Amino acid sequence: MEGHNKSILQGIRGKKVLLVPILALSCGLFIILDLQSMSISNVLVHETNKNWQLFYRSERELEVKNGDTEAPISRKTEYDYSQGKWVLDAERPLYSGNFCKRFLSAGWACRLTNRPDFEFERYRWQPHDCNLPPFDSHTFLRRMRNKTIAFVGDSLGRQQFQSLMCMLTGGKNSILVHDVGTEFGFGLRPPFGARPDGWAYNFVLSNTTVVYSWSSWLGDVQKYNESDPSSASALHLDRPSSFLRNYIHKLDAVVLNTGHHWNRGKFIVNKIELHVNGSKELPKKLTILTDLYNYTLRSVAKFMDIQIAHNPGLRVFITTLSPRHFRNGDWDSGGTCENNIPFGETTSSDPVIDPVAEGAILNTKVQLLNITYLSQLRGEAHMSKYSITAKKGAQDCLHWCLPGVPDTWNEILYAKLIEDSDRVIS
Repeated sequence: MEGHNKSILQGIRGKKVLLVPILALSCGLFIILDLQSMSISNVLVHETNKNWQLFYRSERELEVKNGDTEAPISRKTEYDYSQGKWVLDAERPLYSGNFCKRFLSAGWACRLTNRPDFEFERYRWQPHDCNLPPFDSHTFLRRMRNKTIAFVGDSLGRQQFQSLMCMLTGGKNSILVHDVGTEFGFGLRPPFGARPDGWAYNFVLSNTTVVYSWSSWLGDVQKYNESDPSSASALHLDRPSSFLRNYIHKLDAVVLNTGHHWNRGKFIVNKIELHVNGSKELPKKLTILTDLYNYTLRSVAKFMDIQIAHNPGLRVFITTLSPRHFRNGDWDSGGTCENNIPFGETTSSDPVIDPVAEGAILNTKVQLLNITYLSQLRGEAHMSKYSITAKKGAQDCLHWCLPGVPDTWNEILYAKLIEDSDRVIS
């Protein structure tokens, strides 16, 4: 089961937040959307997504025109959405797991399993002292017109990617979305690949492209012998993935994640040999896995910071660690997550944090997508024993049911992408 080996980061709770932004203002009750004179309907589609705007009724208004560009998004003010509580919301979920079959892996669509309870779908994250702007697919596509957003990371990043595709389409096949994976090299993967290297889809009417690239360590992995499926590989800790190096010029927003693959078991199974400066002789400071992970994430953040300097319009986020919720064992030793209510609702004085991710972005323009604490409260929303790929006696307490918690990650991402000075103080 992907990503289920013991993470070196399990149990990073109880540490003090190193850098907590001081909120001088409450965040907006909602973002004032520059819809101009468009007459888009706000009628909600009941059968698939109560939050899905009927933007396909205004398709022509999303057509790309020569010279049609929007003003750059201001970054003057940022707010902390990471602290708050989960509340029940009758308007949830944002889409249906029964209908988003084109973009949602069947193994993560809990509606397609024999799971009997779906209360977990009805929770909305409520930050303290502010509200997240309600997710609006039309606004997202307008703000990302002629732009590309890429998710780069492990299977949790893939869940966030699939969540966003379902949020943007509501699972509607009528939406004009084309597969453009070959433009990013995904059609060139070796036939023996254990998993797809990635996907890329283009929303035709707004020319918005959403991409996912598999990169469990974010560093560059190179097989010694590309023609041999059993060949070992070099993981270059000081070099970002080939996808980032080759396609960064095509990207306008990048969401990075890693963490749960940084363990000896994953290195052994994948025949990984670690390299720095092109050599297997690692510096003495890189002697434990935590140091290796920290070094790599800082290297990638520094690379992305340089890219931002060359392209100030580039937005880059590092997603903090998505927590595991195994109890009474681990994924391969009888660990379970069968509770059916959230662990908690309010913040504590010692919130769960990801110090590695927080440290990596210091002195860079890379932003933190802080999802660790809010996800820690939702132990009931994992695949649990209802995963269709689970082995007898094994539960998936790492990956999430969709719809579910990763939708909130994308709501926070959405808020950060459209943040500007036009706010209504709550």
